[in-house]
Amino acid sequence: MEINEAEVKAVLNSKRCIWKNKTLVKLVEDFLETNMETLDLCDSVMTCLKRVRETRLLILEALHHFDDEDRANESSYEKTLDNLKNFKAAGDPFTQDFFRIFNFVYRRQIAFLEKLRRKKLKLFKLLDLTRVYFLLKNIRNSVNAQKEVIHIMEIGSYKAMQDIQKIRTCVYRLEIGFESFMMNTDFAISSEVPVRIVMDHIKRTLTSFPKNVDELGMMANLCTANIQKARRVLFQRIIRPPRGN
Repeated sequence: MEINEAEVKAVLNSKRCIWKNKTLVKLVEDFLETNMETLDLCDSVMTCLKRVRETRLLILEALHHFDDEDRANESSYEKTLDNLKNFKAAGDPFTQDFFRIFNFVYRRQIAFLEKLRRKKLKLFKLLDLTRVYFLLKNIRNSVNAQKEVIHIMEIGSYKAMQDIQKIRTCVYRLEIGFESFMMNTDFAISSEVPVRIVMDHIKRTLTSFPKNVDELGMMANLCTANIQKARRVLFQRIIRPPRGN
């Protein structure tokens, strides 16, 4: 079941009188917003992966034409070079816009975790005071409820950070492969290196490429699933009556 912001915020507003804490309400809103930004990043990853697969087809086509032309002893490798030129023209599938989104989301997640850490410290101090003044039972219950909400957001944000870091690693591996493809393509087009040697390098680099593509897709899907799960858990905790009520 997917939970949207409108549903969570409606319930959140109904709980203001229970929590009596505008800062926590703002943190929950920030959590939802940061999650949406991370989901946008996952969508951007999938868009880049579509381009990755399209450019991979150009490489495969170049390899196919190379095998045909090599067997026919066509030393000009005209069709092979045409495909390599098309590959070069397609450019890097991971655009500057993708890296802008990635860096923005990464910084936002770090900043949000720091906000949670500061709020958590304040709540622990408040809990210590309520233990001293045991008569403040209602306050203690409210603080405990707030602490639970923060804990849920903390777990969700840490998982999101881990997923984002793994996505970055997967992108880095694919980028290394693409840089190698581009370099070898330039060598072939400029005739600096014989086409046969270039295509041999490309063929070897392509061996691990499908695995890296699949891993990035799986990580983007996992990140999306983890965020949706964190939102559901948060929603369920918000609508649950506080203990003692």
